[in-house]
Amino acid sequence: MKESERVGGGGGGGGGGRRTEGRKERSNDRILLQHITNNVLLVASVLSQVDVLKPLSIPQLQRLCDCMAEESYEDGETVVKQGDDGKRIYIVETGELVVTQRGEGAQADRDVMTLGKNDYFGERALMYNEARAATVVAISHVKLLTCSRQAFEEVVGDLQTILMRDQEQRESKITR
Repeated sequence: MKESERVGGGGGGGGGGRRTEGRKERSNDRILLQHITNNVLLVASVLSQVDVLKPLSIPQLQRLCDCMAEESYEDGETVVKQGDDGKRIYIVETGELVVTQRGEGAQADRDVMTLGKNDYFGERALMYNEARAATVVAISHVKLLTCSRQAFEEVVGDLQTILMRDQEQRESKITR
């Protein structure tokens, strides 16, 4: 039996059919609203832990939550590939990823960093309107929050200004 059918109690016996249907609809609406609220709170708690997003106000975080989509990847799956067009920014909700780059004339990719919970990637392609500078591959089961540049900028403001501060700090972590 589906959960929506169980919630709201009985209802089948004579005369109260319409009333019961109305109660079931309201109950289902409450369940859906609770699910949405819990999801927004979860996403907001993740976003509030991302260094570059910490200065955002609660209303900005809530609006950003509305723009986010969740994506999942398994160990070994490629999330973005060096050279591809970049149209989204990604925030790691759970799991780990490895970032690799292939220099000009190089025969193989080299690992440049590992990303984990509350890290983000994909910002360079958005900031500079250029191809992806690296390949990002899941090294465990990963859940990512993702948002388009347009939606991000509508909520947060100019992406380049916001991310430039954090970029220097992140690039200082790159293994050379």
